Amino acid sequence: MYNKCKELKKKTKGITLVALVVTIIVLLILAGVAINFTIGEDGIFKRAQNAVDLYSEAAAKEKLEIMYAGYLIDGGYKDTEKDEIDIFLDIMGDKEITKEDIEEFNKVLEQYGKKIIGITNVEELKSIGNDENYPLDGLYLQLNDISFNDTDILTPIGSSETPFEGIYDGNSHKIDNLKLANEKENIGIFSVNKGKIKNVRVESYNITVSYAQAGTIAGVNNGKIMNCANDNGSISSNGENDGSRIGGIVGLNGEGGEIVNCTNNISVTGEYKLVGGIVGYSLGGNIEKCKNYGEITGPTQVGGIAGDSEGLNENNIVTLKNCTNYAKITGDGKSSYEGSIGGIVGTNYVYSILESNINEGTIVSDGGMSGGIAGSNRHIVTNCTNKGNIQMIHDEEISIQRNVGGIVGKNSGGTVRKCINLANIQGVADYTDFVGGITGAVDNSKIEQCYNTGNISGHNIIAGVSARIAESSTINSCFNVRRN
Repeated sequence: MYNKCKELKKKTKGITLVALVVTIIVLLILAGVAINFTIGEDGIFKRAQNAVDLYSEAAAKEKLEIMYAGYLIDGGYKDTEKDEIDIFLDIMGDKEITKEDIEEFNKVLEQYGKKIIGITNVEELKSIGNDENYPLDGLYLQLNDISFNDTDILTPIGSSETPFEGIYDGNSHKIDNLKLANEKENIGIFSVNKGKIKNVRVESYNITVSYAQAGTIAGVNNGKIMNCANDNGSISSNGENDGSRIGGIVGLNGEGGEIVNCTNNISVTGEYKLVGGIVGYSLGGNIEKCKNYGEITGPTQVGGIAGDSEGLNENNIVTLKNCTNYAKITGDGKSSYEGSIGGIVGTNYVYSILESNINEGTIVSDGGMSGGIAGSNRHIVTNCTNKGNIQMIHDEEISIQRNVGGIVGKNSGGTVRKCINLANIQGVADYTDFVGGITGAVDNSKIEQCYNTGNISGHNIIAGVSARIAESSTINSCFNVRRN
């Protein structure tokens, strides 16, 4: 079957049927053959056009057969990123797509019990999950920019009991001036996603929640979200309840959730905890190739990509990798919590690997644990680089010991390896801080093959690698190039 699929996929690319027929017609006309014979109602050109229609249908069916076969082959040809909408867009090329085009493709797709539904306005978007013709497991393609007016309000699509399980492809069109109803616990365009959402662009909006898991795209993600972005907006929690988890893209990235190649450009502010540029709380989900450009502010578990990342158990070890934060991260001193503030994540908890991430944003914090990559770490941080300066501030109302590191503020039972700090770290004058080029403190932990080139300053204890090393901790093959 594998070889057969490869043969199907590698069809020869030669002259198209239309081009061939046109060439033949020109030659026939030059040879004096009657025009009616060539272009009449029953002429060769009309017959050829009918053949082309059949050819196009066959081509669409062939592509779909290859895609479905790829899902079934173990170890052979696989293209699991492809779906029915991708096949349709491949066939359409650069053509401006209409609902009529979708109807033609659906003639083929309906043979497989599926169809694509075009979304062109707010009312059609609202219909998803609320109209039998717009099911929660449908295939949706946005055909143009959609703008909400002052009275349009979208109730988030799906729920915990009936999540969205289809495909929504924004096709890089915008959703502008978004307004969401706020009565649900999971706030976003989609309340709970177990399907695939991709290529969505959202601009000019503000979301404020009190008790919710909130993000621009989804409140909760247990499916896949990819190539989504936002701009010119904000998400905030007003602090009326301690249950909020807020992120620029997703509130909670749960078990089975994947977020890939998404970008946050808006400010995200939390009054309690679990605040992130991409995700507020990633619990059992993976994050890859995401970027944050929006300022992130909160008291604890605050990060440029995620407030907290953790796996569920040893069989569910998650990764957050190849992500970059470019924006300022602020621990704002509104909590009595010790605080965990990081350029990539606030807390990297158990069963979570941070790999090949870069922070370039400045970190300003009064938290107890602050780091260029993670405020605190309990699992693995590897191959990460911090380029953002860290400045600690002193809140008189919060009397805590502060651990500050270029990579991790406090490494508790975790491992930091092959990481680099290139930025300056400034502790608080006249206050008890542990300030280190790689970690502020290590406790039952390992640091391996790391180096620091940044300036380190503080009042109490400072070090090029780690200011405090507790028992059962090891540091191997690390060095400091510069220390003030």
